[in-house]
Amino acid sequence: MKKKKTTRKQHIFEDLARRIRNEEWGFGVRLPTREELAAEYSVSKITVIGALKLLEEENLIEKRQGSGSYVKWRRDNMFFPFLQDNHVRK
Repeated sequence: MKKKKTTRKQHIFEDLARRIRNEEWGFGVRLPTREELAAEYSVSKITVIGALKLLEEENLIEKRQGSGSYVKWRRDNMFFPFLQDNHVRK
């Protein structure tokens, strides 16, 4: 069986998710800009945008128009996931 190759977008997503979960950036902290991340990972801004979209889909960050991307994840979310905004039943 052939091992599936990880895309650059997936690799960046996994690395950023690890950094968030290890609290390199705490709750509410603004992430580096797309340009800074593209330079850090030596990829295009489009690749970074894709990775940020995956982080947003996983509820790790939130994007704020004209302001940037901010850490939404808290360590408490690991232990009490039902308290997250998207899991609250109305």
